[in-house]
Amino acid sequence: MNPEMSTEQSTGFSSRNWTSHPRPERYVGRQGDLRSVEEIAPVFRHVFHEFRQFNEIQSLVMDDMLYTDKSLVVSAPTGSGKTAIFELAMVRLLMKLEDSRYEGDYRMIYIAPIKALCAEKFADWKGKFEPLGVKTAEVTGDTEMKDFWDLPDCNLILTTPEKWNSITRRWRQNVNFVRMIRLVMIDEVHILNDQYRGPVLEAVVSRMRSIHRFVEGDGGESAVVDPMRIIALSATAPNVADLAAWVGEANTTCFYNISESRRPIKIDKHVLGYYCDPSTSPFRFDMNLNYKLFEVICKYSSGRPSLVFCSTRKATESASKHLVEQHSLRLTPDQVSALQVVANQLQNGDLKRRLLAGVGYHHAGLSIADRQLIEDAFRAGRIPVLCCTSGLAMGVNLPAHLVIIKSTQQKYERLATGSVPIESYLHEHLAEHLNSEIVLQTITDLASAMDWIRSTFLYVRALAAPARYGLPPNLDKAQIEKKLEELCLNELNALEKYSLIVKNAKDQGDDSGMMVSATLYGRLMAQYCLNFRTVKLLRKNQRIPIFNFRSARRPKGELLQVR
Repeated sequence: MNPEMSTEQSTGFSSRNWTSHPRPERYVGRQGDLRSVEEIAPVFRHVFHEFRQFNEIQSLVMDDMLYTDKSLVVSAPTGSGKTAIFELAMVRLLMKLEDSRYEGDYRMIYIAPIKALCAEKFADWKGKFEPLGVKTAEVTGDTEMKDFWDLPDCNLILTTPEKWNSITRRWRQNVNFVRMIRLVMIDEVHILNDQYRGPVLEAVVSRMRSIHRFVEGDGGESAVVDPMRIIALSATAPNVADLAAWVGEANTTCFYNISESRRPIKIDKHVLGYYCDPSTSPFRFDMNLNYKLFEVICKYSSGRPSLVFCSTRKATESASKHLVEQHSLRLTPDQVSALQVVANQLQNGDLKRRLLAGVGYHHAGLSIADRQLIEDAFRAGRIPVLCCTSGLAMGVNLPAHLVIIKSTQQKYERLATGSVPIESYLHEHLAEHLNSEIVLQTITDLASAMDWIRSTFLYVRALAAPARYGLPPNLDKAQIEKKLEELCLNELNALEKYSLIVKNAKDQGDDSGMMVSATLYGRLMAQYCLNFRTVKLLRKNQRIPIFNFRSARRPKGELLQVR
């Protein structure tokens, strides 16, 4: 574990001259059930400089995280310190590289559902890990990077499912890059429950597993030495075992399902019900709730920062406007001065005027610069009330004394309390993802299509809850697989109907020997991430030439808001 110390000093792990550091003994400095930062080698200890002891949840997972290479799924309440779990995984990999004096390259991928979360982690981890020689890059829709060639020297890449989906569709252009992926970290994995964004995350993680199996079996000196480790963190959910079955092999994956009762910081919850006339539309009821906000803020905030979650971008602006125009927050001269400094830097005039009254708003429609200013100001305690969309609930660290969820919907409340299983929605978008894998040649026939299906969360959940996916009850595993094969074949037939793929059957009428390959239209569909519904509309008009297919305007339903 501790090779002889090198006489050459290394300034970072990107250097070829490794310096091996002694490892502290396990459990050193432990206080009761809480593990100590003293267990971390001094060279890595600054990563955890904010505290001296790991909290209960971090301590619970530490043995598996820091002393094994198992893939891991952790379901724990928000505010449990899950970021440190990712950091332990990264330190584990760096320790292994140091001990083996590994001279090759390595990659760590962090996937989060929103750009704001990637930006926050990038700012934090760049400062913590770049002194160790870890080159860090943020790869989201706000960056210019389009493929692996733009990331030649990056060791830690922070990205969103959509961006990584786009990039990994060209993985065969740079096989050496994907060979070096040692660690994949998935934050807020319960986004799988999102009908539109969940399938993208599911497809890209399943693709990463398929790619790894391909390069691992490729052989040769450049083959992957170690298994790819996947760490997935989630809010509380009852079916964490299903997530573990999806991300890794049964004997190399473990999971922790930590209840809300073990949250490090306890939360007082109040449910306030207001009468809604049956004739009132949801929009009007949401507007009426604006008149209740000021009273709730005054009663529960104790004069400290408050977050108000609204259902849409427009609702955040409407709520903030009502608070400013109908009420007056009491601001101290120091608060007014601090808000003036922030307001002077904002580009949005509306936001600037409301902020001077003590109320801000935040959503994806604001410029990146304005969003960052608002986040930093709220984090510093300068903004008394901030109205925002659910984007800020996706793990962005904005501590508030009071959180108001306006116009709640039952499904979100049930999901937040962990009473709803995380489900797959891949079957609703199966054609697009089958086509992408055919273009990548991950799928070449019906057998490889079924191999790919078995790597998905859809497969795990179909076995666990077949009725949820329209399958008859009381089917055994072989029968469920047969039904999934039929589903897969139906989608392949639909892709063929619109000239996106070509099927070549070895034997007439025998689908088991069927070979599939992508057409030019299928490759364009994958390259530009078009959904099947859009392509069907385009293909019905046979006069549309290829160059118009590339630049075709997408239907309104395809351009979903990402808050």
